[in-house]
Amino acid sequence: MKETLMKYDDFNVFNVRNTLKIKNYTSFDIYKIKELLNSLDKNYFAWIKLNEGSLIESALYDYYGDENLYDLIMFINQRDMLFDMPYSYDVILNAIDRSMSEYEYRVFGNFKKELSEKSNKRLREKLDADYTEKNQKFLYLKVIKREYINEVKRRVYEEIETQKEMYSMIEV
Repeated sequence: MKETLMKYDDFNVFNVRNTLKIKNYTSFDIYKIKELLNSLDKNYFAWIKLNEGSLIESALYDYYGDENLYDLIMFINQRDMLFDMPYSYDVILNAIDRSMSEYEYRVFGNFKKELSEKSNKRLREKLDADYTEKNQKFLYLKVIKREYINEVKRRVYEEIETQKEMYSMIEV
């Protein structure tokens, strides 16, 4: 399985024959890839529901039988694979506790005071609602349907092939 941390200076496109590793894709004409993906008919796509706390690699392995498609799928969804995935409720509770502590420190400094019970409850409920709402946005992932994935990989690969001579940063 690949690393779980996304490297922002890499964008990998997989093909049956090769893997292209494009360094520093901000200098690469990535907009052509985006244009190609945006031009695909909506019937090429499906939405899958993720479990809270799931990793992109395991979700894609379950769907495609291949965890190595995460760069392409994260690119389609405009997500960061580490921070834009659904969190478990335990992680949300820890984030609420951390936010509460940070807020109390900003308000009271080192004076070891705490919010009133009523203020604490209201702030905790507000943070819970905000974090939960944000987390709900990450429960669904747009994917290329299984029957189209090889065609899309081929088309992306061909687009990159047409550009690779212009960019010396591409490794094959």
